[in-house]
Amino acid sequence: MEENIKNKTLIFDLDIAGHHREYIHHLYLGAGSIVDEDFVFALPEEFNIKCRNKEWPEYENVKIYIFKQSDIVKCNGKKIYSSYKACKLLSKVLDIVKADTVFLVTLMHFLPF
Repeated sequence: MEENIKNKTLIFDLDIAGHHREYIHHLYLGAGSIVDEDFVFALPEEFNIKCRNKEWPEYENVKIYIFKQSDIVKCNGKKIYSSYKACKLLSKVLDIVKADTVFLVTLMHFLPF
């Protein structure tokens, strides 16, 4: 008998300013329409403040994981160091949410790691 195991995708962003809010909102609405897959959006604390003006319907297959603003501060600084710290934060969140796939809204924060 074949088990129906859903793929879990982590959508990760360190920034929720400007156009990032729009990107996240569109991805969120799209994720809600893909019922045969689970999604976790990992976003900074300021998401709770800056994104109140949009409608965020509840979906059974979509969860939001909020990480602390202080975790992002550690990702600031010289480029190589900040990339390393961003990857460490991503790894920490991955350990928590146990995702199969990662979608990075901004890839540049994580290069060259």
